[in-house]
Amino acid sequence: MGEAPGKNEDASGIPFCGRAGKILDDMIEDMDIQQNDWAVINTVKCRPPDNRRPRKGELATCRAFFERQIEMLDPDVIILLGNTAEEAFLGNRQLQWGECREIDGKNVVKFYHPAALIYTKSRQPEQQEFIEKNSALW
Repeated sequence: MGEAPGKNEDASGIPFCGRAGKILDDMIEDMDIQQNDWAVINTVKCRPPDNRRPRKGELATCRAFFERQIEMLDPDVIILLGNTAEEAFLGNRQLQWGECREIDGKNVVKFYHPAALIYTKSRQPEQQEFIEKNSALW
């Protein structure tokens, strides 16, 4: 679960189709997950003005949509990509980075958002550790 569509995603309707998408693709490859075994959804469904972080009201408005997507997909694992996805999915509850917790019968883990890894490359080894630490989930 990501945050919101960026410019490229909003124009194409395809989540994570830009630079962050390449990093996400690399993460999924490292996880050795098959194409039909994962999906990407966003907390909000359209790009906020000036590509800002979605506001609480926008997260609340879109909640029913991502809840329905999760219900339909029925995943065993939900990976929250960044703080906004965590806030949207968990409300005031928080996870530590790379920590997995069972919530409503789902394994939920929080990773860095791929876009954050573009701007803070020093987090990439830590993200790799999260993937390895949780490898039994996938």
